[in-house]
Amino acid sequence: MKLTKKLPIVFTFLLTAAGAADVFASSCAKQRMPDAPAIPPGEAATVREMYEAQNHVKAYIKSVEKHLNCVASSSLYNERLEQVQNVAAAYNQAVRVFKAKHASL
Repeated sequence: MKLTKKLPIVFTFLLTAAGAADVFASSCAKQRMPDAPAIPPGEAATVREMYEAQNHVKAYIKSVEKHLNCVASSSLYNERLEQVQNVAAAYNQAVRVFKAKHASL
């Protein structure tokens, strides 16, 4: 195959890649930090509420991971990561309190 025949293929690939990058960048720019889930107080929560909170925290973490892939600034990335760590710590504390109160479960 001559170079002249390959050139349109390469050019088409580059245009497609550039278009995909634009779509990714625009969807990335529109993405905002997901809202943190509510964490029930461990001393008053039911087993069902704790399991629901666990599922919400897991979904939140996955959602934030996608969001962090779009963050270019390292300081913003670290700030957002700290927010996620705070949510996880709050949930873990609620679980500890819950388990202490309901040791028989």
